[in-house]
Amino acid sequence: MSGFTTDLLKGLAGFLAGAGIGVTYRATTPYAAGETGVFFGLYPTSPDRCIAMTAYVGTDEPKVALSHIRVELALRGIANDSLDVGDLGDAIFNVLQGAEDLTFGTAHVVQALRKISAGGGVDASKRSMRSDSYELDLDVPITPGRPW
Repeated sequence: MSGFTTDLLKGLAGFLAGAGIGVTYRATTPYAAGETGVFFGLYPTSPDRCIAMTAYVGTDEPKVALSHIRVELALRGIANDSLDVGDLGDAIFNVLQGAEDLTFGTAHVVQALRKISAGGGVDASKRSMRSDSYELDLDVPITPGRPW
């Protein structure tokens, strides 16, 4: 059984992969060099073009089962093309900004809104990086402290 955050991140990865923007998500099979892979946490060594997702809580409402969770999408583009990471971020924005009523296992996204986009420099392999943070309003599983 997976947890709420795992459901959310894997669901978002699948959502982006199914959006027709050239993103691939596979849980186990390694990615080919030309694919744009989705990972959780840190950037991998390869492929060059990738998305590394991390979730962190913005606010949990105290009496209702609603949370505002930020998902950071750390983006990396192909080597020697400083514009590629922007193209990847733009494609994700076009799909995720304003998305509503998405259900990923136990996670139900009411709406998604980008809050910040910031450049992340260039790594030793000359791949440009950027970080986009989206705030997701989520109906979360009911707990004894948040029964609604």
